[in-house]
Amino acid sequence: MARTIIVGGGLAGLSCARELRQEFTLLEADDRFGGLVRTDLVEGFSFDWTGHWLHARDPEMRALISERWLAGNILEVQRRALIYSEGVWTTFPYQFHLHGLPAQTVADCLIGFVKRDTERPLRNAADFILRNLGDGFARHFMFPYNEKLYTVSCEELSPEWGGRFIPRPSLDDVVRGALGLARDEVGYNATFWYPRQGGIESLARGLVKDLSGDLRTSARVESIDPGRRHVTLATGEEISFERLVLTIPLPAVVRILADAPAAVREAASWLQAVSVTVVEIGARESGGEPFHWAYFPEARFPFYRIGSPSQVNPALAPPGCRSFAV
Repeated sequence: MARTIIVGGGLAGLSCARELRQEFTLLEADDRFGGLVRTDLVEGFSFDWTGHWLHARDPEMRALISERWLAGNILEVQRRALIYSEGVWTTFPYQFHLHGLPAQTVADCLIGFVKRDTERPLRNAADFILRNLGDGFARHFMFPYNEKLYTVSCEELSPEWGGRFIPRPSLDDVVRGALGLARDEVGYNATFWYPRQGGIESLARGLVKDLSGDLRTSARVESIDPGRRHVTLATGEEISFERLVLTIPLPAVVRILADAPAAVREAASWLQAVSVTVVEIGARESGGEPFHWAYFPEARFPFYRIGSPSQVNPALAPPGCRSFAV
């Protein structure tokens, strides 16, 4: 019997195992740990599964990453993020960098910011945007971009949605940004870490080295029986447990839960999440805008963001080449 079974070997499962330290069995369905924190090697390119930049703020977490899991293997990078809208490249964040946009757009954003209702009740994310940034910023960037990203209107997102991720400018910031005098260090991701070698999966590998316990890959859980307190693997093996930690998505839990009540299954069917498709591209370098990532708020583009990982770390692409994640 395993005292604790952890289902899922992504960062959540690995972190749980690290806190338990021993007397656990970690079950990962895939052939390696890390979940989406994964790097595939293809013809000299290192492709991460979506963009993973480390914005660690917690002192303990920063120490673990820099002194253990990625010791001697960290690049500190100054963000170079752009926005493409109305045929113009501008600097991110939008609300701090109006310079270069059409005059009417700049006027809309400035006037909307000055006239915004700072006492507007916060019922949803749309209210958060209008209260803090005004109608111009909402119409020209915040509404179209976030509705493309989340696939629902901003009225359907909670007002807590923004949090620390949406920097709120002062009037001085907006005016200076319109005149091309903006600050560059604004926002939670102005600087970030990324591995020098091995892609983002080196973080997961470093965390795995910190663990001592029963770690299993290719161990897909077929069913969970809470009453009998055991899990059954796809191989037919049954493992009993005292405690069970599930780090896989909730709808997936319900599908493998034996005798889940109908009300629970129905509730799970109502859960919403955004599914993202990422197209990784390796190409010969031919010039163009040198960004780490760029935002595309307009509906005419089917994608919402393009990353260029090899601009962050040239080791991710062969010489003379560049990588993109669309």
